[in-house]
Amino acid sequence: MKDAASKDVDAVIEQYNTRIEGHYNEELTTSRIKYGENLVSNHNTHVALKRLYHSFCNVFIIALAVIDVLWMILDPDIIYCIILTTLIMISGTMTFIQETRSGKAAAKLVNMVTTIITVRREGVETEVDSSDLVAGDILILDMGDVIPADVRIIKSHHMKVDQSALTGESEAATKFSEPVKCDGSILECNNLAFMGTNVMAGSAEAVVIAVGDDTVIGSMAEKLSTKATKTTYDRGSKDIVNVLLKLMIYTVPPVFIIMVLKAYFNAGAFLMEDVLEALIFAITLAIGLMPEMLATIVSTNLAKGSIDMSKKKVIVKDVNAIQNFGAMDILCSDKTGTLTENRISVEESCDIYGVHSSLVEKLVCLNSTKLSSATNQIDWAIQEHAEKEYLMEELDEYELIGDVPFDFIRRRATVVVRRKNDVNLMITKGAVPEILSISTRYLDEAGEMRDLDEETIHKTLGLVEWYSKK
Repeated sequence: MKDAASKDVDAVIEQYNTRIEGHYNEELTTSRIKYGENLVSNHNTHVALKRLYHSFCNVFIIALAVIDVLWMILDPDIIYCIILTTLIMISGTMTFIQETRSGKAAAKLVNMVTTIITVRREGVETEVDSSDLVAGDILILDMGDVIPADVRIIKSHHMKVDQSALTGESEAATKFSEPVKCDGSILECNNLAFMGTNVMAGSAEAVVIAVGDDTVIGSMAEKLSTKATKTTYDRGSKDIVNVLLKLMIYTVPPVFIIMVLKAYFNAGAFLMEDVLEALIFAITLAIGLMPEMLATIVSTNLAKGSIDMSKKKVIVKDVNAIQNFGAMDILCSDKTGTLTENRISVEESCDIYGVHSSLVEKLVCLNSTKLSSATNQIDWAIQEHAEKEYLMEELDEYELIGDVPFDFIRRRATVVVRRKNDVNLMITKGAVPEILSISTRYLDEAGEMRDLDEETIHKTLGLVEWYSKK
């Protein structure tokens, strides 16, 4: 990929047998065969075996199994062995079955989630699933997009990308299209963008140069596999077993020694029968200290909790996490697209008095339709509104002079337009507090310009808050 970074745009496009207009449909299969599919391999193999191991590798179950084996060796009792083994199997099997069901349900949910990206093929821009991308595809990247493959920027318009997941740097990296010579880490190449990073501002066109396992994050996938964090249940179980083990260490050996010495003083010698009897008694004491039913009772309750959660449409992949749920006071969740339709529409265009304003409607439509980059769902909704209200003919009379796209620092987007021989008109749209902070005057109800005072600012913010609560 460093080679692609050091070449100019035309050379990179030629290298991947593509063009600015994008691949022809018949070239997609050839590229997919040559460079592979845009899917990162799942390094978490043998999931069922790992889940089975996790279900039975429980401190309580291990302790019971050790006692069960020792008991069968020293004093075989088939009935007791069957009972203890049954408890072990019930405890582990219940956990395994419930986690398997939850895992399958979670996998179905993941398969329902797709990443859609705009790609240009045969000169036509269309939206496709990221898994359908091939090397050489021309992508149209905009603010809010998750970059679906490793790409070489071929045209950038103030694009900034959040690469913190790969670099740890909190500040977004500005991307350019000019070739660069990169002697250090490939992540330092500012004309490359990488799978899994996010477009924070601006827009760009880019050519896909690596897909699937050949991407930076694909090569890191196996290294990124981290050990699961221990739950409250795991830590609590370990603490309980530690207490029981300490109790056994402090009581069982002394009892064994006392019984052996007692037999010695009674018989006048160490007899194997006496030692074996003392050992069996000590193990019996250890079994008495170990609550055999605890593992089964705990597993049953955790499984029941998981089933109850599933009835409320909550999937619990690890039943041991149920205890963490019970200890939770506040659950924070992003509602966008979950509790809503994930669709924005324009309801009304109002002035600072809450009255419909055709001027506000015209200006906001000019801002959103003339932005050459970094459009988002709000802009799309405003553009849709302009088309629906037949405003496009009037808006087309304005010529775009320049624009500054929205970013999360300025929190506003600006366009400069001109209508024939009129003076340039600058229109800024953004968060109300930000707009008020840079404003000095406003239009009153009569359309007269007035100085912006604190009272008007408070009334405007109060109106915004009222709208937010509707």
